[in-house]
Amino acid sequence: MGTGADTDESYAPFAARWIEHIQTFATSFAAGYSDQPEPGSTADLELNHSTESGPGGLWPRDDRSRPYEITGGLIPVAVAHQLASLQMPFTSEMKLFGFQSIPRSLVEACARASWVLDPDIDIRQRVIRASLLQLESIQEAKLVELAAGQDGSHYHQRISDLKIRTALLGIDEKLGKQGQLRGFEGQTLPGKMDSVKLYLALLGMEKGEMWYRSMSGVSHSVLYGVTEYLQADPSATDTTTGKTKPMPKLPIHAVANSAVLSIDSYLFVVQRHAALYGRDAGRVAGQRLIAEGELLSAINRPELRYEPPRAP
Repeated sequence: MGTGADTDESYAPFAARWIEHIQTFATSFAAGYSDQPEPGSTADLELNHSTESGPGGLWPRDDRSRPYEITGGLIPVAVAHQLASLQMPFTSEMKLFGFQSIPRSLVEACARASWVLDPDIDIRQRVIRASLLQLESIQEAKLVELAAGQDGSHYHQRISDLKIRTALLGIDEKLGKQGQLRGFEGQTLPGKMDSVKLYLALLGMEKGEMWYRSMSGVSHSVLYGVTEYLQADPSATDTTTGKTKPMPKLPIHAVANSAVLSIDSYLFVVQRHAALYGRDAGRVAGQRLIAEGELLSAINRPELRYEPPRAP
């Protein structure tokens, strides 16, 4: 694959075609429905028939819809672009690094979205979880603002708006020792490691923490992460020093796992959103199984690397 890797040149382009197919499938699936939830669905009940109230009266629709706007609009759009970006390095001349960092970010985003789209929580918990995501965003933006030499006024305005909005909904604040806003209703946002670990367990991946730490090692150029893709080659020994040069190693399963996990993560969020909206979530689940089966089956069988079916 242009890297001296112990794999062949046809698998990465095959995986790239499947990534493109999944993007087409997701676009086609969404186009088959309106923006509104199906009558009687969980989202319909939460958005159009909820009686949740607070000091400001019945919860405004804008507040009830915010979790769905974040997890059905903002995050999936970002993840779709990450998936499209992952397609780019999947070529016959694939290099060692880069393709690991995108799935790491993609899975982090999907873990957050899936957490808010949990089918076992009610609208109150959904709004609290979405508010925790917003709090994290505001706090991270503050660091950028201060690093740019600004006075933090934008942060104070945004945090004030969030505090007022949640107070009107009757959602209690969780404060830190110095009075800073830490969360809501006694809850704080799970750390990325815990979030990803729980999310990957939903996908049937028991060793999720191991995968995440490995990808983080590559993303941050930690030695253990980088050297995992290098191996000593006796034929490349320096005759002057007698030292063996490290040579690139890109196992085909590393490429396959990256593609499979990215596709499965993206479609799982689409599936959860579809289920809450009363759409054909089973169709998405079926596409997840097909993609995983085709990509994994073709690892050792080049004859199976045919063109993916066209999305209807």
